[in-house]
Amino acid sequence: MTVYILSIVGIVFLGVLIDIILPDGEINKFVKGAFSLIALFVIISPVQKLFNSNYSIDDVFYNQSAIKTDSDFLEATTKQLKSQLEITLKVKLKDAGFDNVSVEILCDMSENVFQIKKVIIDISKMVINANIPHINKYVEIKNVVIEYLNVEESDVIINE
Repeated sequence: MTVYILSIVGIVFLGVLIDIILPDGEINKFVKGAFSLIALFVIISPVQKLFNSNYSIDDVFYNQSAIKTDSDFLEATTKQLKSQLEITLKVKLKDAGFDNVSVEILCDMSENVFQIKKVIIDISKMVINANIPHINKYVEIKNVVIEYLNVEESDVIINE
């Protein structure tokens, strides 16, 4: 009972504070109306216990059955993210001197977390920029992929 009385006193105190702070005008009417509705809920909250002892106000505001995961949207978003990462990685490889490579990212989207499993780089049609000094192309390609995607070296597969 003391919690109920304290909540009414608190809501009255908050109402007076809002009335003092808000300037006169159109917004004041709307804020007072919304606040009055909240105050009404606080005042009549014990009444619901009289009618139904196992009724919870949380059932009204936090209906869990209304919240559903849109798997189609998540799948489309994952495909778009994967595609964008592949395109950007191709650009980064081209900037590093490796042109005409094919990139495929294998990812896992379980538990709604995008996680890169493997990165497959096909260099069968690759052209190396002539301005690059003699290098180990496998090491350099892996370094670009690891730096950009933050994956382990064992997750990078290079096919010829």
